[in-house]
Amino acid sequence: MRDVAKPIVIGLVLAIALAIVVSSLLRNVEPRLVGNMYINDAGMPPGLAGFEWVGEYNVSTEDRYLVIRQVRGLGDYLEKHRYRIIDLRMDGNRLILEIETGRIVMVRSGDEYVAVYSISERFSIGEISPEYFPGLPSHFYVELRLRPVEA
Repeated sequence: MRDVAKPIVIGLVLAIALAIVVSSLLRNVEPRLVGNMYINDAGMPPGLAGFEWVGEYNVSTEDRYLVIRQVRGLGDYLEKHRYRIIDLRMDGNRLILEIETGRIVMVRSGDEYVAVYSISERFSIGEISPEYFPGLPSHFYVELRLRPVEA
């Protein structure tokens, strides 16, 4: 009887270990985010200053990348449209998104998270910089809005 029980015990131990590993991996699944990004060359929110260029983008997280797709704009200043995500976590009313070029801190506003860079600090929200997005001059206005969705 001992010879029969040994493989059963080993099988149970392996099944429990596998269940623990799978459970741990599922808890660490990155939340899926979708939203948009608005950029202009005036450095200020829309309606407060004239601009010569504006771009609107759809944004999503896909397989550990922040993916940016232009939907409007005459030309595209962005030299890169995929950014590797190093860290992504929701911390109360903040979303912290670290991409390969910088750390973005977004503030919760309703059902979405927002980060804004403006040349006027009174319009800035959270932490974001045009310098995180190669091709954008440092004075550009950047507004990023993301909301979690079910995968």
